[in-house]
Amino acid sequence: WPDPGKPREVLVAEFEAELNTLAGNVYEFTQPIEMRFNELIAGIRSDVAVKVFGDDLDVLRETAHEIEGVIRTVPGAADVKTEQVSGLPILTVHIDRTAVSRYGISVADVQEVLRTAIAGEPAGEVFEGDRRFDIVVRLPESTRGDIDAIERLPVPVPARPGSVPAGAGVFHHNNDNHAEFIPLGIVADVRLEEGPNQVSRENGKRRVVVQANVRGRDLGGFVAAAREAVDARVAVPTGYWLDWGGEFENL
Repeated sequence: WPDPGKPREVLVAEFEAELNTLAGNVYEFTQPIEMRFNELIAGIRSDVAVKVFGDDLDVLRETAHEIEGVIRTVPGAADVKTEQVSGLPILTVHIDRTAVSRYGISVADVQEVLRTAIAGEPAGEVFEGDRRFDIVVRLPESTRGDIDAIERLPVPVPARPGSVPAGAGVFHHNNDNHAEFIPLGIVADVRLEEGPNQVSRENGKRRVVVQANVRGRDLGGFVAAAREAVDARVAVPTGYWLDWGGEFENL
């Protein structure tokens, strides 16, 4: 247990020293009542919040990171962090419309194959007492994240003379020589990309928040110094704007 005579500042510094060794995590230090009041005032849990409003998530994130870097240089700043709005892995499939038309199929045909393989397609029902559940057919979870396996998904094409170009990697159904298939990778580009993991809005406008706590100086003086530094060193793009909030609004 912590030493009951140890000052709070010393205890927080010891926590920070240990927690900063854990890569990929961001921490802040607060107290229950203080945190709840901050949430009521500005919708955030820290003493100060700089809200960046606009439309483009990439511009919002870049501007917020610039502001974070400036605030870190202001004396008294602690637990400075930008809201985490990216980093979610997303499977993206770009369908080549020229290629699908060449094989006599539509974008919807390709999308149906993908929907069945990834999301699943009901193939029946099972009853347990008075409850009813769908039987869903789809790829196993391990395969749904395998790009190579997804590129090999068979897409049915019309079986007519000259419908499939030579060397297209066509294969036939074992039970029906008139059914032809091509691998999905021939008509689509499958990628695993990084996308947004959240989109926050306030009054109908997208926003990203930079948060900070204040230690070792008065809150009002910190906000004044931070505002001056941000206004001087951060060029907010046209159509984007900042809003300052947090506990200092009580002053």
